[in-house]
Amino acid sequence: MHSKELPLATRGEYASSVLGLLDEILDRCHRLQRPAVLQMRASMFGELGHLARQAGHTDDALGHYERYLALARAVGSTVGDHITLEPLSLVATMLASLGRVHEASPMYAAAIELSVRTVGPGHRSTAMHLINAGIAKNQGGHYADAVALLQDGLAVLDQNDVDGRDDVYRKAASQLDVARGLLPPTKV
Repeated sequence: MHSKELPLATRGEYASSVLGLLDEILDRCHRLQRPAVLQMRASMFGELGHLARQAGHTDDALGHYERYLALARAVGSTVGDHITLEPLSLVATMLASLGRVHEASPMYAAAIELSVRTVGPGHRSTAMHLINAGIAKNQGGHYADAVALLQDGLAVLDQNDVDGRDDVYRKAASQLDVARGLLPPTKV
């Protein structure tokens, strides 16, 4: 049976067990191995966050993602801050989904800056961070900011020859129409 077929609760138990094993390894490993073990611990908190989100436990998901980010930041000083990109984005997205757009905005800004610095302004990953930030700005009623972010994100998708029928492209274009007042705001 593939892990995606396991019930969420079982997958959560496995992830917690792995986290416990990583704690034991961390206590016994050589200091030069600590960053690698900490990265694995960080990833497990990310996995626990995904499982909590899938189960509809958004507050728990946010807590796990925040632990993921804290560990990634701690290890980032050793291995490179690029490893904070995913957890930054996950925390920002969870905050926005909880209606805490004012807290999500600086997280999105940090994710965009980091993405531009590490993979470049024309990378599809950067487009995704711009689009997610634009959607959050729409949710917060900051339409002018949303227009700029969504236009930039769509321009990067265009540079990457992303088809206009692509789900992300269509969602971004729809959100741009909302920001411009051409469509009524919708729950994302």
